Amino acid sequence: MENPKFQPDIVSENYIEKCTDKQKIELLEHDIKNLEDMIHHYSKKSVHSNQMKHLAFMNSLAERIKLKQSQIKKMKK
Repeated sequence: MENPKFQPDIVSENYIEKCTDKQKIELLEHDIKNLEDMIHHYSKKSVHSNQMKHLAFMNSLAERIKLKQSQIKKMKK
């Protein structure tokens, strides 16, 4: 059985809880940049085996960006 202390979700949640709001905003901004890079990378591919899956994936990335941007707005208030 795995030690729950070393599960990535628990570790990252514990780390984020100890961060200041400024650090949390920086982490969210970094996540947004990574998601935007993923969109840029995958939008350049000319041939996709399944266009519906690709469209759903791109939309999910865009939604994740919007969610993180709204979290940043809430934290800056």
